[in-house]
Amino acid sequence: MYERSGRDVPITFVRHTMRHSCDESRKSDNLADVTICVHGQEHSSEGVQGNGPVHALDEAIREALAKSYSGLCVKSVHYTGFRAEGHFDDPDVPPGLHVDAAVTIGFVAAVDESTDQLVDLKEKGPAIRHVRWSARAEGADLIDASIQALGDGYNWFALNVLSCVSKIQAPVTGTLAAL
Repeated sequence: MYERSGRDVPITFVRHTMRHSCDESRKSDNLADVTICVHGQEHSSEGVQGNGPVHALDEAIREALAKSYSGLCVKSVHYTGFRAEGHFDDPDVPPGLHVDAAVTIGFVAAVDESTDQLVDLKEKGPAIRHVRWSARAEGADLIDASIQALGDGYNWFALNVLSCVSKIQAPVTGTLAAL
């Protein structure tokens, strides 16, 4: 179990913005800007599109991570599921910005067991092992809770997988405690 307190994390989130709009046919447009700090160096991604707000945030984070880690890092990990709970009584609050949200996000990474190296998630084969973990966070709204859960998830990945790229030691499953 990874706990934020008492342990340095390699990735900190400096700032993020979300732009969400819907046209008349209810087609949504989600764009995210993210600035992260990896071991003291800032990396940004801007105007990254996604199928929803959380997907856009994830894509922006992975794009920024690729600037510090290898491009393979981006192809090796992805969020797999999203579950949110919250206070949804106010009809004037737009979807995605409900207050008092709790978010759980699942992640998966692909590892070639014969070489202990990260591989593209699309790669298939008997030696490919999928490392799975999840992160749960609470926030003022859905976006706030999501960015915290994504941050915890990618920090777990950096601490338990990326730091041991030549010898993967991450358990098959793991859970993050957002403290």
